[in-house]
Amino acid sequence: MKIRFRVNFEQRLLLAFLLLLAVSSGASILASKFSSSTYFTQSLNQNIATGREVVDVYLDNQATQLATSVAVLVNDWGFKSAVASNDMATIDGVLLNHAARIGADLAILSDLDGTTLSATEQLSTEFNVDPGADLSAVARIQEIGGALYQTLTLPVEVPDHIAWITMAFQLDQSLVADLAQITNLDVSFVQLGGSSYVTSRATGAPSGFLNQPTMADMQRVLEEDTDYVSALSQLEQADSSTYLLLQASTGLIDQASSALLNDLLTIFAGALVFCLLVSMWFARKISNPVGLLVAAAKRIRGGDYETAVEGVSGGELALLGGAMNDMMHGIAEREAVILRRAYTEPVTGLANKTRFLSLFDDNEVPDFCLGLISVLDFKDINFSYGEMVGQSFKVAVGQRLQELVGPDQGQVFAFNSVELAVLLPAVEVKRAQLFL
Repeated sequence: MKIRFRVNFEQRLLLAFLLLLAVSSGASILASKFSSSTYFTQSLNQNIATGREVVDVYLDNQATQLATSVAVLVNDWGFKSAVASNDMATIDGVLLNHAARIGADLAILSDLDGTTLSATEQLSTEFNVDPGADLSAVARIQEIGGALYQTLTLPVEVPDHIAWITMAFQLDQSLVADLAQITNLDVSFVQLGGSSYVTSRATGAPSGFLNQPTMADMQRVLEEDTDYVSALSQLEQADSSTYLLLQASTGLIDQASSALLNDLLTIFAGALVFCLLVSMWFARKISNPVGLLVAAAKRIRGGDYETAVEGVSGGELALLGGAMNDMMHGIAEREAVILRRAYTEPVTGLANKTRFLSLFDDNEVPDFCLGLISVLDFKDINFSYGEMVGQSFKVAVGQRLQELVGPDQGQVFAFNSVELAVLLPAVEVKRAQLFL
């Protein structure tokens, strides 16, 4: 047995609205999902480019601090006197104080050959200043004792050049953590070959990254690491073997895409509820007048032309309701004319034989008396006085009979030009004979 569900006009209209909303919203969500990954990847690349600028500015600010502090130190007469007299106790104290003043991690005094004379930290390897290098107040990033430092070296002159003074900030875990917080990226400093490496990345270096002999090899390893978007570049203040690595987890793309999708689904759900309410109101606003018009059409089909269409207002539906009222009025008038012509004898205006017989078809007269009247010599009247006189005579006879019968006692019928009938419902036979 098949079960059929009937859906009315209001429900179909509501379903159409909701289907249109679902299709359009679904298409928008799918388009956003496919395009968001590309957009967020581009955003990460832009963030990495911005992060590189932030790191450069940060290192430039530290270089300015180093230059200012070292310049003050090499121009301090007491310090120069201590260097000239080889007063190591004073030299050690001055180096510690100046390093602490700007938060430097290392301060070193070297002789003219570049050999270390005094340092604020015990170095695991010898630090040598290259006398032939360009040391004109320019910060450099170099490896000292297995760690990376941002250094600045100036000569000590009294007035002749007698020594070198170097101050440095270490590129340590604290520094990369600060840069990572500022840039919202994983920040790493790496020495080619992996001899020095410091990173804010919780999982450490990508597998095989630190063992690569060239920058191209390191780039290849980074491209194979699909969990991160990476940018490897050489530091401006470093030699060709020291690099800055900025990375952003591709999980951020998934998180952002999921957050966007959740927002879109929330908006869609809210829009669905709102449109559902609006659609219900709109569908009911349309379906109620349509229902009234359908009911009117059914009444017309059943022959009811008296009940007017009411309650339909606004726009085309109101015009349609008015047109249906006009149509019902016109049909009622035409049917009245048709019935009048079908059941009325045209000369006398009395009910005709068809009407007489229809009363018995519909059992409208259960008890009756019937009188048949024939007008004699009617043809002679027409012949002698003309057809108009004959018709006037026939009308007068019919009117006289109807007056005698009375409106509530019976009815007079004109069968043809010479025969008439008098129907007296529910009247005794003797009374009917007396009447005739």
